[in-house]
Amino acid sequence: MSGKNIIFKIFFLILIGNNIFSNAETKKKGTRGLLPEINNNNEKTTPEANDQKQLNSELLISRTENKAIEALESILKKKKGSPQEADLLNRLAELYMRKSKSGRFFDLQRQNNKNSLSSFPIPDEKGADSIKKALIQYQKILTQFPKFEEYDSVLFNSAFAYQQINEKKKSETNYKNLIESFSNSKLYTDSLIALGELLYDQGKFKEAEAYFEKIEKYPDSKVYSYGIYKLAWTYYNLKDSSKAINMLKTVISKNPATEEAMNKKGYYLRKESLRDMVLFIGEVYAAKDLYQFFKKIATEEELGPVLFDMAKLYDSYAKLKDIHIFLNEFIDKENSNSYIVRSHLLLADTYETLKKRDFVLRHLNLASDLCVIGSDWRAKQTEEEVLKSCHSDFRRATLELAKKWWEIWQKNKAHQEFSELTEKILRLILKNEPIDSPDIKTRMALAELLFQKGDFEQASENYNLASLKAITFISQNRELTPELNENTSLNQKNLATLAHDSTYSALFAKEKSIEKQKTDSKSEQRKDIITRYLKTFPKGDYFYEVNLKLAIIYYEENKLNDSAVILEDLINQKTSQEVKIKAEDLLLDIKNIEKKYSEVKNLSIKFNQSSTDTSRKKILNKIYEESHYFENKEQIKTMDARSSAFKLYEYYQAHPQSELGKQAFLDALNLLIKNRFLIDGTQKTIEFIKTFPEFDKKLLLKKDLITSLIEIGDLTKAAEYLLEISSEDKENKLKNLEAAADFMILDGKMNQARSIYHQLLLELPKDQRSRIFLKIKSSLDQSSNQKEIDKIEKIINELSIEPYVTEGLIKKAQNLFDQKKLTECYELTNKILKRDVDAKYRAKARYLQGLIFEKELFNQSVKTSKEEKIGLIIQIKTERLDKAQTAYLSVTKMTTEKSLLLKAFEGVDRSLNNYILSLSELTPPSSLTEADQQELKKELKKITEPLIEKRKEYVEQIEQLKTYALSSDSNWNDLDPKIPFPINFKKEIQLEYNYLNQNKELKKAYELIRSKERSVKDKEHITPIVSSDYLNKSDFHALGVFYLALEAESKGLKLKANWLLEKLKIDPINKDAIPSIQFAQFVVSNNHRLLDSKYLLEIEKIHSDAIFKLENPHVDYTVFRIWLANAVNDKVNFQKNCQILEQGNLKDIGHALLEYTLPLCVEFFASNKDLQKAENFLNLIPFKNWKQKEYYYLTQARLEELYKNSPKTALNFYEKANKEATLSDMKKWIEKKISLLKLN
Repeated sequence: MSGKNIIFKIFFLILIGNNIFSNAETKKKGTRGLLPEINNNNEKTTPEANDQKQLNSELLISRTENKAIEALESILKKKKGSPQEADLLNRLAELYMRKSKSGRFFDLQRQNNKNSLSSFPIPDEKGADSIKKALIQYQKILTQFPKFEEYDSVLFNSAFAYQQINEKKKSETNYKNLIESFSNSKLYTDSLIALGELLYDQGKFKEAEAYFEKIEKYPDSKVYSYGIYKLAWTYYNLKDSSKAINMLKTVISKNPATEEAMNKKGYYLRKESLRDMVLFIGEVYAAKDLYQFFKKIATEEELGPVLFDMAKLYDSYAKLKDIHIFLNEFIDKENSNSYIVRSHLLLADTYETLKKRDFVLRHLNLASDLCVIGSDWRAKQTEEEVLKSCHSDFRRATLELAKKWWEIWQKNKAHQEFSELTEKILRLILKNEPIDSPDIKTRMALAELLFQKGDFEQASENYNLASLKAITFISQNRELTPELNENTSLNQKNLATLAHDSTYSALFAKEKSIEKQKTDSKSEQRKDIITRYLKTFPKGDYFYEVNLKLAIIYYEENKLNDSAVILEDLINQKTSQEVKIKAEDLLLDIKNIEKKYSEVKNLSIKFNQSSTDTSRKKILNKIYEESHYFENKEQIKTMDARSSAFKLYEYYQAHPQSELGKQAFLDALNLLIKNRFLIDGTQKTIEFIKTFPEFDKKLLLKKDLITSLIEIGDLTKAAEYLLEISSEDKENKLKNLEAAADFMILDGKMNQARSIYHQLLLELPKDQRSRIFLKIKSSLDQSSNQKEIDKIEKIINELSIEPYVTEGLIKKAQNLFDQKKLTECYELTNKILKRDVDAKYRAKARYLQGLIFEKELFNQSVKTSKEEKIGLIIQIKTERLDKAQTAYLSVTKMTTEKSLLLKAFEGVDRSLNNYILSLSELTPPSSLTEADQQELKKELKKITEPLIEKRKEYVEQIEQLKTYALSSDSNWNDLDPKIPFPINFKKEIQLEYNYLNQNKELKKAYELIRSKERSVKDKEHITPIVSSDYLNKSDFHALGVFYLALEAESKGLKLKANWLLEKLKIDPINKDAIPSIQFAQFVVSNNHRLLDSKYLLEIEKIHSDAIFKLENPHVDYTVFRIWLANAVNDKVNFQKNCQILEQGNLKDIGHALLEYTLPLCVEFFASNKDLQKAENFLNLIPFKNWKQKEYYYLTQARLEELYKNSPKTALNFYEKANKEATLSDMKKWIEKKISLLKLN
């Protein structure tokens, strides 16, 4: 039910007339607000009718007067000069004075433009004209007939006439003539009064006083009391209130309030005097004396009104405290006076002015107690007085205050106290509610106030009382019914409407109360009200709404069937559209709760067909879509994940424009991705993004899509979406761009990747660009992109990107050294050593300084013929040794690079050797005696002997370093010709791995990726169809990635293949298959890098123990274990696997890989002094089958030079290798080696 409607109804009924049981036919215009208005309900004749009636009467009188004047003027013409002439003139003057009254009336009619009120024309004559004509007659009498017996009357009337036309001076003269000349005239006292009033009206109070005081001499005169009354007013205006009061007291005592005097003029003058006394007395008497003063001069009936008037006068002067003094005394001492209630009301009003609301309520309560049925005061009053004081004045006063307080509260609800005051007043009104005529409207007003205050329970109780009283009153009057029809009277309509609205309001307020706090008793009361409404008002305005409420209650009580019965009936009735829609909606909700989605779907179609509201149709369409959606949801509970996803997708296709269709599409995507149907999932996600380009979570969806694309190995597509989101995800733009380029690299899209890297170089901070340059450089082919490589290196230098700048500077220093520009070289190396870069990058600069110091050491001679210089020469030689040795040894602390360590220790060895030889071969000066010469040699020997021992340690380190492999980053130019060819040195061998796609043994090894629960029978069905077949099945996803890696390897994308395998390895589900995956990584790795121990161990968390334990007889796996054993220096597994390789079928392994691996076993056995075994391994491949014979000869040369100590035989093999070699750098190194061997 609508709060808006109930408020409207309540205010509507409140604006009805004062009493619902009155006979008023219309509402009083201008009524407003919460409370009932006062309506005296007097019938009045219309002003137009009164004016017309009076005009017609005056016209008739005027015509009669005109005829009389004409007749009298005719007689005067005949009687001129006769004794009757004066009397006739006097009569003619009187006729003119009478006619002046009609003239004045016509003057007013003309001014008000009321000519149309009569069918006769209004005369043009004016009242003043007639008076002037009368004065002409009066003047004739006064001048021509001084003996006229009514001369005094003519003076009085002429004075009055002059007064009428505002000729006050002439009027005053004639009044004075009469007073002075006719003291015995009957008009004497009247003249005194008239002249006094004339002067009084002109403000000549002192002159008027003289004439009014003369009246005191004539106490028997009819105008005596009036004269004394006027004298009182004169004294008052002359500021003599005491005399004024005495004069009024005289008037009052002269005119007692006896029953026989009630209808005489003196009685009314007494009343006026008492009333005027109120004006005068305040200036003479204090408030505390007022009650006693009036008590003495007024009767009991007069005392109440006069004190009440006195209080009202004081109220107008804001003398509120004085009012309280005399009015409270009156109330205390005259407790049965009829004005007591009104006095309480007046006091309440004064206290309201003073904003003393507690006193206001106190006096209202006292008044209410007096008015209560059975009170002593009420028993002593007339019925008329009770109605006046209690039913009229009390009600009016309380309602006016209630309205005032209500309006204050409405303007500012923070003034909560005013709502409390209003409530108390309304309850006071209801306290004296007549039993036979209940004040239902005030009860409704109280209920509405309580409702506005939020006291819904109390509001409902009062609405309910109003309802019960109205319905009871109707039932007790047989001629009344709660139903309305065209013959219903206004009184009955008001009562029936009030009964209806109070019942509905009681229900509405009860509903609000239940919302605040629901109890069983409230719920039962609500049902009682609903039952009463439905029974009493079957055609009520809210019958269907209340019926709907009953259905809602059943719904809330989970009595869904009972609710549905009512709702179905309501839907079929001709009810309001609002009720019908709510009933439809609730019925749909019930069917939805019952999960009867098919019924919901059918009902929504039915309701849609009967609706013409576009917005309603949209809602019903949505319900139809939702019910269809949940119908599908129920159906997919028994379906597998992929079928469920495509069922949801079908729903989307049926509702492509709806949000729910979009949600179904999203649900389908979630099912596909969650259950690892990645091929389907990515395809549908791409479709979704294209279909809904404005999707608010499009960025997140694209990120999920990128993840899925990566999972299925579609790295190019993933890169494309990364580029897309880089413009949408500003925070991660650079990160996404770099990832896109990295994926392009993995997928072999080098040009596209470099283009992105170049963009990154423009946007990345300077300190983050080094890795980008490295990535660009690594993406370039040295054989075809040298110019671009040079360009990149130039940029690296310009931007001072480390360690590349330092490496460039070292090359420059090396060139200076080679050009023998040692000073420039030394200065540059000093600068290099100060650079903020890792020590390993600066080590080469320190090594160059060692070479410079070594040259200085070698160039320092110890020969001298002067014995005094021998000490200085030895000191200088020692200092230069120290410098060279310090430089070389510091290199050994700055780097771990084996080749540079070897060179540094060789430099130390050479420097020590030079120093030792120089001191050993030093010839003492001939000037020394033989004994001194021998002593000198003995001292020199003491210096060199410790150095000789120290040199032996360095020689051992040198020999040990010569057996280690060089870094894979080494090249032929870096290889020292003094050492044998390193067995692990980078070989220019291009390994072939295409055979892996046909390697069944490798595929079998990969079966370990499968779950342990997989049955043997299932394993037999693993067949390499295409990777996408497995990628779209969650159970086979890992296998799909594996075959995807093989496909990438077959396309030459070895980096991508290894990356995919690395992804497999870090997935916890594949933990049991890590050895197989790492074997696969070894096989598909870039030709030489992972065959170096340094890079082999970079395979993350390599499980060497598991790999060595894994039973896999295939030769590929044996090769893998040989390299791994070499990397981790596991001699046991090294020997074991070399022996397995020796006994294996070497036809199953490619020659290139075998030629790369056999030298490892040769080295192993040779280093363990089993030279025969070493030679046997070298010949496992017949010489004629070696693809790169130079490596065969170089391995033989290493055996002869290092292990057999046969430099001549080694020389022979180096010369054969030189003939086979094709690389210029290799040939240069071999030639240097041959030259050194020949020299020795």
